[in-house]
Amino acid sequence: MVSNGAFTLNKWVPLGEIALVRNPQFHDAGAVALGEVDYVMGDDHSAALKRYEADELDVVSLLGADLQRIQHERPDELHSNPQLTTYYFLFNMSAGIDPHVRRALSMVIDRDVLESKIVRGDQRPAYGLVPPGLPGYVVQRPEWADLPMAERIAAAKALLAEADIGKPLKIHILAPKLDSLQLDINAILAMWHSALGIDAEVEIVEPRIFLNRYDQNDFEVVYLPVTGDYLDPWDLLSGFLSDKKFDNYGNSKYDALLDESRRAASSADRMALLRSAEALLLADQPLIPVSYGTVQLLVKPRLHGYESAPLGIHPSRFLRVTDMP
Repeated sequence: MVSNGAFTLNKWVPLGEIALVRNPQFHDAGAVALGEVDYVMGDDHSAALKRYEADELDVVSLLGADLQRIQHERPDELHSNPQLTTYYFLFNMSAGIDPHVRRALSMVIDRDVLESKIVRGDQRPAYGLVPPGLPGYVVQRPEWADLPMAERIAAAKALLAEADIGKPLKIHILAPKLDSLQLDINAILAMWHSALGIDAEVEIVEPRIFLNRYDQNDFEVVYLPVTGDYLDPWDLLSGFLSDKKFDNYGNSKYDALLDESRRAASSADRMALLRSAEALLLADQPLIPVSYGTVQLLVKPRLHGYESAPLGIHPSRFLRVTDMP
């Protein structure tokens, strides 16, 4: 395998392990401190945490269920990393779910309860598509977000009455089998039922099956996390252009705003156009933003150079271990 990076592939065990060794041909090989890096793959977070606590792993991701204990026992090893990730429900617009219903469903989700009581630190409340932290961009927050929950529920019920759906509504949700999604899906479904009497059935499938059905528009509603590839609002917003038919959403005014942003005279003008586009997208409600992702990592004190990264990329070429021979 040809590689021009700081490391080359030494071993690959599918769904098990990827082992890399330092590349002596790398242009700056002398500055690479690590001789080998092993990535251990798996979906059992509890087992991974036990291996970390047994000093078998130097870095491990942490679920919210373990956060309180770790904050008490290992506060200096805990790193909270806000990510350029948004968790949201996405509607297949051809399924015909009324926009009033979509707005009502969004209004009765208590995002603060999700963050503080359910996922406990893994996520941050989201009302817009684009996460905070992008230079020059202001996150979206609808006016109803600051209302007491009782008023939000009353407004949501009024929207349902206006929609006049005529019969009990049941929604089918498709989601990938990911630990990070299970707790909040269950909690949100309970909120919908309690506040609006709306029931939903959830179909959990393996990620590869989910992606195939997602690509084929074989869903009514999906719940998923989407992570940007680079630090710019365009990255996430461009996914809703009319030529991206993954959810059958299209709005020529939205397309025009994004197109105009490409010719903006200044960065401030560009960001204002992108924000106007996002406001229009959220008014159309093809999605319900729920939370912005945060990755909680445990990092051994002996490992240096591991910095917070919104895209979740931590180049091993910049890491070093203090007790290496």
